[in-house]
Amino acid sequence: MTYSVVFLSDAYLDILNAKEYYEGQAKGLGIRFGSEVDATISRIAINPQAFSTRYRELRAAKLRHFPYLIYYKLDLANTTIKILRVFNTYQKLPWS
Repeated sequence: MTYSVVFLSDAYLDILNAKEYYEGQAKGLGIRFGSEVDATISRIAINPQAFSTRYRELRAAKLRHFPYLIYYKLDLANTTIKILRVFNTYQKLPWS
């Protein structure tokens, strides 16, 4: 079963800011970052329970080639995944 995915505006901004940062580091790197985010979200949508619970109901999926985690909540009743934030693993989390 594939779940529908909903992005909070903060998560969307996190992705845009990271893509902009990486593109400034090397041409095409921002595009590679965006592709990896898309691939990770596809993996989440296919099997959202495969990723560990980090804080209460929050789950996190790690990007494979960038130091980022995608934090999300799973709503089994509505088959919905809510993407909350996309953080660099070196950032201090606001809820920690």
